[in-house]
Amino acid sequence: MGSMLTQLGSLETALTGLDTAPKALLLAVGLLIALIYCFSGYTSIKAIGALFGFIVGLAIGFIIVGVMGLSSPLDIAVPAICGIIMAVISFLLFKLAVFFAVASAGVWLVEEALSHYPALSDNATKMLIAMCAGVALGVIGVLTMRHFIIIMTAIFGGIAFSKLIFDNIVLITWDSQVGTVLRILLAAGLAIAGMAHQFKTTGK
Repeated sequence: MGSMLTQLGSLETALTGLDTAPKALLLAVGLLIALIYCFSGYTSIKAIGALFGFIVGLAIGFIIVGVMGLSSPLDIAVPAICGIIMAVISFLLFKLAVFFAVASAGVWLVEEALSHYPALSDNATKMLIAMCAGVALGVIGVLTMRHFIIIMTAIFGGIAFSKLIFDNIVLITWDSQVGTVLRILLAAGLAIAGMAHQFKTTGK
């Protein structure tokens, strides 16, 4: 689960070296997902949970393939089937969808924060901390529901959108003071707008 979420959260890495058309398509998809998280995280929680349920299922399937030493076509079929099963279960079980959606956002946010602390250079330690924090946030999301889900998804969407924009379009690094300020302003502005929109449209 950790490696899969890392790859998803680091979409800009996957974009490097691609031709213009595929890169633009992946970037557009990433930006769209970030905006959905930011402005419709709560109302789209079942779809988001199903997406990450599919990713978790894929990871489980690949573990099964590795342990059992399966070969083609089972090495593809087993992960795909596991992914589909987990996606369906996550979609049907609301609390599981909430857990996957919030936990995945938590893992990415914590790992992204830790990446700016060079003193902590061990990737395995970073991932362990991020995974533990993600699980804890997922549990809190299940227990608290609406308010925490809205806050988490808006923050995740805002930061993810800002990161994708500045890493792939504007190309201003964290080393630049101006770049840091602009990144934070865009992320914070989107997060606040996303929270306001979600609280207003899902008011109880």
